[in-house]
Amino acid sequence: LAVVSTGDQSGAGQGAFILLGATSAVQPPVITAASLPSGAVGTSYSAQLTAIEGTPPYVNWTVSGGALPPGLTLIASTGAILGTPTSSAGSPFSFQVTVEDSAAHPSTSAARTFTIAITQPLVVTSATLPAGEAGVPYSSPLGASGGRPPYSIWTVYSGALPAGLSLNSDTGVIGGTPTSASGSPFAFSVTVSDSVGAISAAQSFSIAVAARVSLTAASLPGGEVNAFYSASFAATGGYPPYSKFAVSTGTLPAGLTLNAGTGVIGGTPANASGSPFGFSLTVSDSSGAVSAAQAFSISIAPPVVVSAASLGTGLVGASYSATLAVSGGI
Repeated sequence: LAVVSTGDQSGAGQGAFILLGATSAVQPPVITAASLPSGAVGTSYSAQLTAIEGTPPYVNWTVSGGALPPGLTLIASTGAILGTPTSSAGSPFSFQVTVEDSAAHPSTSAARTFTIAITQPLVVTSATLPAGEAGVPYSSPLGASGGRPPYSIWTVYSGALPAGLSLNSDTGVIGGTPTSASGSPFAFSVTVSDSVGAISAAQSFSIAVAARVSLTAASLPGGEVNAFYSASFAATGGYPPYSKFAVSTGTLPAGLTLNAGTGVIGGTPANASGSPFGFSLTVSDSSGAVSAAQAFSISIAPPVVVSAASLGTGLVGASYSATLAVSGGI
């Protein structure tokens, strides 16, 4: 305030006091950051505190109560919180921050409480992957934990997936149809990113791919009407034991049946009409994969018959000869 008197020193006359000007009170600074982002162990962290009012610039940012997460530091000159969290024990971490403006008298300091949550490191969690089989559709999802979900950008970091399979970068699902078992098992590693771009350490995996299950019998022996018949099938590839032998097309000769558990065709053919009998078979392995259908044929002969229209009369002491005929059978 400035005061001016209009009277004389003797006090004679009327005096007046005139208000020439005034200054307003200085507003203290106010920390404006409402909340701070969470962080993850082992992942670089950065957050910026801000202030308004007071007399900029703002200095002497200080943790005045509580404690920052281990591994993080408040930069006094800028208000930045920087570092790499080293532990999530005790999360969320609550602390108080003060700041001063350039006037730096007590009325211009400010304080505010904040919380930072720290999660476990981002990791790929799937430990093992199921085996696959050439020619059989395959699907297996990978999992992740820690970091800041949602997770994305799944990447094959090293090695290679089996031919025919691919990794969905958005979902982490390995899918497709393996085309070959050559080179099995297939070793590779995978990384994943979280919502703030943190990348996990590479996790190693292996997928074994077997050759597709198939039937090995090339041909089947012929049979005969009214004669007991038995033939067995063998399988290779896939994952033993094998089961669910099945006729997929055509029919077996009348009187014969296929044992679904053992792959044995047995019985007694009832007739030869329609021989040879063509049909296709499939087999399943322990994983449920089904072989491609393989074609077979069984020939059934009519029963063996000895025939002779008549036999000539013989004469004592005279040479005798007659021929018997055989038909049917094998």
